[in-house]
Amino acid sequence: MPKAKSTHITPTVGRIVYFFATVNPGWGDHGDVTTPRAAIVAKVYDDGSLNLLVIDRNGAPHPVVAVELVQDGEKPTGTWWCEWMPYQRAVAAGQIPATQHATPQKPLPA
Repeated sequence: MPKAKSTHITPTVGRIVYFFATVNPGWGDHGDVTTPRAAIVAKVYDDGSLNLLVIDRNGAPHPVVAVELVQDGEKPTGTWWCEWMPYQRAVAAGQIPATQHATPQKPLPA
């Protein structure tokens, strides 16, 4: 079986990532701390770390700053990190085509 192509995805504001924590952040959404939470990228630092708006299991938003972004083939170095979703990694690796979710619209007449 061929080895999967390793990818590096450049983070940008507005993208969605998975947020992981090996310790419970104490947000009142107790449960399995290994299950990812959805997060929106709010800022990208020069070192590649991210500010995120993490959404807990109750749908409440939580700002988290300077979160490590773990790319394909890397291991997290801390107790909190984020990574790309499997779909994003598969598109970046060329394993599946990107999906266009909306048909481009013509601008409205002035």
